[in-house]
Amino acid sequence: MERVVVTGAAGLVGAHASAALSRHGFEVVDVLRLPSADSAAAGKSVAIDLSATSAIDQLRALLPLSALVHCAAALPKSFDGVESQHAAQINRSIDETVINFCATHAVRLIYCSGTAVYGPLQEDAPVREGHDLAPYGGYIEGKVWAEQEIVERVASHAILRICAPYGTDQRTRTVLRLFIERAIAGQTLGFFGTGTREQDFLHVDDLADLIVRAVSRRDVNGVFNASGGRPIMMRDLAMLVSRVVSNGRAEVCGTGRDDPQDGLRARFDLSLAEQQLGWRPVIALETGVDEWARQLREDGHAARDHL
Repeated sequence: MERVVVTGAAGLVGAHASAALSRHGFEVVDVLRLPSADSAAAGKSVAIDLSATSAIDQLRALLPLSALVHCAAALPKSFDGVESQHAAQINRSIDETVINFCATHAVRLIYCSGTAVYGPLQEDAPVREGHDLAPYGGYIEGKVWAEQEIVERVASHAILRICAPYGTDQRTRTVLRLFIERAIAGQTLGFFGTGTREQDFLHVDDLADLIVRAVSRRDVNGVFNASGGRPIMMRDLAMLVSRVVSNGRAEVCGTGRDDPQDGLRARFDLSLAEQQLGWRPVIALETGVDEWARQLREDGHAARDHL
């Protein structure tokens, strides 16, 4: 049985990647920032501060490894400003540890980057992986630096540029979750500006499938776009959520507030992942929205007092 380490395994992407790899027969070790009693009891996790000087020795104790899936990162609320710079400093330390470890010990590295490395996009045509990068903040600059270091130093690697992952256990209050919560509560779904800003939501189970394929194909190196394959404008997203969650009863309208990202695109070419890893997203956005709405109703997370 091949052993795979997943960093950031307590997060949305890491948790789903860990579960999917286990289902496919890998021995998975979750790396967490803080101890987890349940996982530790099952022998599945270790607590490692990846920014600490002792981290490489702790990772070395897990050898031999087939691959390391690196999902751990400090996430800022905004890609620019002081908070973004602080997150970049933390991530630089974490990423240096992981890159040095994989380069030194010939461990395949699957790195979770993001489509934000392309910067604001206005192209009508889907963006390919060779598109110029235009980092505009500390956090994104850190991602670009890590990508370059991996390509230069890690012999076996796959860099995944991920766009808007989502799933039922996501805690971050993204626009998609807010729309779903408001539709459940029978409230108006309001979009900013003209509602023409696009996003391309990727179900986390589709992403986990891509990670499994990237781990399994040790002969394939490269950078791969990862999105849902269905760009959607914010006003259309609101209408989709209203239709799926409330049978169209939730009103959709503009808020009257400007959106500085009006008209930006989120269109990514996925052909490289399909050709080299045999991957395409298969979970429709309607399916994911319906699944999430059902879960929120069951959990009672759509309380009116926080909408």
